Amino acid sequence: MIDLDLGTVRGVPGWADTIRAALASCHCAMLANLQHLPVEHSLHPMRAQVGALIEREYGWVTDPEQITICYGGAEALHVTFRSVADAEHPLSFLVPSFPYWDIADDCGVPWVATPIAPAVGTAVLADAVTNRFSNGSIVLTQPHNPFGFAWSSSDLAHFEQWAATTGGGLVLDLVGASTCADRSWATTMDPESWWIVDSLSKRFAVPGLRLGWIRRPRGKRLRHPHRHGLSVGLSYSVVTLGEHLLVRARTLTSIVSREIELRRSTARRLLSDLLKVPEHGLFVTFDCPEPMSAQRLKEALARESVMVASPQFLVPRIASDSLKDRYLRISIGNEPEERLAQGLDLVRNAIASADRIT
Repeated sequence: MIDLDLGTVRGVPGWADTIRAALASCHCAMLANLQHLPVEHSLHPMRAQVGALIEREYGWVTDPEQITICYGGAEALHVTFRSVADAEHPLSFLVPSFPYWDIADDCGVPWVATPIAPAVGTAVLADAVTNRFSNGSIVLTQPHNPFGFAWSSSDLAHFEQWAATTGGGLVLDLVGASTCADRSWATTMDPESWWIVDSLSKRFAVPGLRLGWIRRPRGKRLRHPHRHGLSVGLSYSVVTLGEHLLVRARTLTSIVSREIELRRSTARRLLSDLLKVPEHGLFVTFDCPEPMSAQRLKEALARESVMVASPQFLVPRIASDSLKDRYLRISIGNEPEERLAQGLDLVRNAIASADRIT
């Protein structure tokens, strides 16, 4: 079910009208296709559209055969992890980050984690990851979730050199990349060195759409697709809606990107003297200095009706207690502008009075 009252850009002029136009235009096609079985993946009509979107936005020439359409970004990650990792070739994740380790555990593949501190710079982080890991696949997000920094062209080239030297694999999660104004990093990277995933529901701010994709390197194949919906296919209704949204991809991407930048500007205005607001991404992450407690700060915000992700969301269960209680991620994309400003004011007050909640 898709609810147009929910999502990153609800209430923004142009977004809901564009979504409704897509819903209206595909309604007749959905009715006409109800008698059909789900779409076989080998014949999936969206693959060429996604390939064209990738080439237009990132400059990567893509054969439709390289595209796999999935039930959302989560399944895209599941299928990719099972395709690049096994018992002898683990995955490498940065910490804190989106909890990729939970997906790896579901897939039954091993993983290792590299703690990071973004203040040192992305080149230092890239060195830290490649120096620590030599036998498996490195998983990155562009931009990083939750810190919002973007890997540079030289950073990505460094990872590609590591892969060429070690025979390792590379996975790039593009969730949030469509909101980055500067995509110069994409023009110099070699897309055939990477397994690349993205979520159309995140890109277009349509919760419930459940459409994602994988762009795999030329010559690489999926492993174990039968464990997922790929063995059955997607319903015609979801496919048809996805096709009609992709026709409007430029408009929707522009609306969402512009709105997210406005939200970041609001966060900079209200919080810049307390923390660094990232240039990219959908989040502001507060690194709690000792002796401040992220969990107690979360509880203080909850008393003011400000809900934030659990500090433990960003780190694995095996992490140290100090790491688990260090970071607080604040979403700047889920509320209307006025409520966002009110919430960030409360966040500011809570941080400023942190001496009372340590």
